[in-house]
Amino acid sequence: MRYFLLFGSNLGDRNKNIAEGIMRLKRKGLKEFTRSKVYESLPWGIRNQPRFRNQVVGFESGLSPEEMLRIIKSVELIMGRLPSKRYGPRLIDIDILMIEGRKFRSSELEIPHSKLFERPFALTPLHEVTSIEMIPIGRGEVWTAT
Repeated sequence: MRYFLLFGSNLGDRNKNIAEGIMRLKRKGLKEFTRSKVYESLPWGIRNQPRFRNQVVGFESGLSPEEMLRIIKSVELIMGRLPSKRYGPRLIDIDILMIEGRKFRSSELEIPHSKLFERPFALTPLHEVTSIEMIPIGRGEVWTAT
């Protein structure tokens, strides 16, 4: 499967944090096939915090969405991400934005990401690396076409 992941950081050396997150996922066996430029954006949710750097990276993997989520969470933890205020400052944040050609929903995960169309900091780098057209059709519904 082809996963598109969003990496974000607004604490410490933001570019280094993103690069380390990407490297750690590669060490877990994920194969990178594309990456966007790094973008800087205003914080979303809680405004009074440092600006974010964001990058979308495409990985190929045979992992299920649940397995991918577990690996992502383990990388965030190893890198020092601690439980904190929702939308607060983060050393590293890795989100599954979408899986090419698939939708997925469970109690802990929704793909495409449930807030994707509310977040230009995710849409801009995603649009840079994929030719997939995504059109929001009501709350949480998405059509994809190549």
